[in-house]
Amino acid sequence: MGGEGSSKVSFLICRDDSRLYAFALPDVVETMRPLSTQALQGMPSFLLGISLIRGVMLPVIQLSRLFGLSLAEQPLPADAPPARYVTLRLGQRQLAVAVQEVLGVRPIDDTHLALMPALLQEVAAETISAISVLDTELLLVLRAAHLLPEALWLELERGAEVRVQDRAEHE
Repeated sequence: MGGEGSSKVSFLICRDDSRLYAFALPDVVETMRPLSTQALQGMPSFLLGISLIRGVMLPVIQLSRLFGLSLAEQPLPADAPPARYVTLRLGQRQLAVAVQEVLGVRPIDDTHLALMPALLQEVAAETISAISVLDTELLLVLRAAHLLPEALWLELERGAEVRVQDRAEHE
């Protein structure tokens, strides 16, 4: 893993489509089962609609649509409902992100973080431009998020298993 002096930041790891996403934990409010979502006409395709969450109407986006993944790249059917919503803090507001799976919270050190591409690196420039016009706080949260390569996820999981094993052996 990382060096002794490297700092660690905690991320919520989620899977949607064929990708793993890491959201900085300070930006995460909660995870939940998906609630009823009302579609809106004339909105970008990545906006699934709005949902009443904790008494507030929140926009719900789906990352696979934000990235414009083709149906061939998505392992699940295009109409497969999301399994979880992750609510993210956008300044004084919130937003829900629809994902297929929440894998948990993991501390990631600077060394590994440097291997994780920024989430927005994969998004089309015109989409980023549209988001920046509509919602600069959303853009800031997405800039703090990362894609997590599958190989790195497996390495982090192996490291977690080793730490649990080490603790069990010392008790």
